[in-house]
Amino acid sequence: MSSVLVLGAKLDSRAISSLAKSFEALTGDDVTLDAGGVEHLGARGLEFLVSAQKTAQSKGTKLTLKAPSDALLRDLDTMGIAPDFFESQE
Repeated sequence: MSSVLVLGAKLDSRAISSLAKSFEALTGDDVTLDAGGVEHLGARGLEFLVSAQKTAQSKGTKLTLKAPSDALLRDLDTMGIAPDFFESQE
């Protein structure tokens, strides 16, 4: 089964709590994160994305970033994470 989570404009500590709960509810599913609207990635947001990717790998499922925004790609680069760390859909 495959599910989609739409990421908000800011991936910071305020947004992560509810996002993490939504992601946990989908454990066992392939998950696509619609990242087209992300304007800011904070440290907690990065922590969530890396953790979600590792969780998906350990469960044998896929985590895909759909249409990552330029801002998200820039923030990932600034934080030293190559975009290919995540599977991507244009």
